[in-house]
Amino acid sequence: MGRGLSAQQVTAIGAIEVIGALGVILPLVTGIAPALTAVAAAALVVFQVVAVTVHIRRGDASMLAINSVVAMLAAAVVVLYAVA
Repeated sequence: MGRGLSAQQVTAIGAIEVIGALGVILPLVTGIAPALTAVAAAALVVFQVVAVTVHIRRGDASMLAINSVVAMLAAAVVVLYAVA
C-alpha cells in the first residue's frame, strides 16, 4: 500500500486520525468532559508532526501541506481552548 507500510498499518493510522478528530469534536459538542477536546487536539498535533517527519524522511512531499494544515488547526483548538 504505502511505501513500506502494510494495509493494516495504513488502516490503523487512518483509524487513529478519525478517533483523534472525533475526540476533538465530540466532548465539546456533547458537553461530556469538554476538557478532553484540548487533550485530543494536542495529541492530534503530535500525531501530525510525526506524520510530517515521516513524510520528509521518505521524500514524500505530497502530504506535507495536508498534515501541516491539520496540525495548525488542532493547535488552534488547543490555544483557543486555553484562552477561553
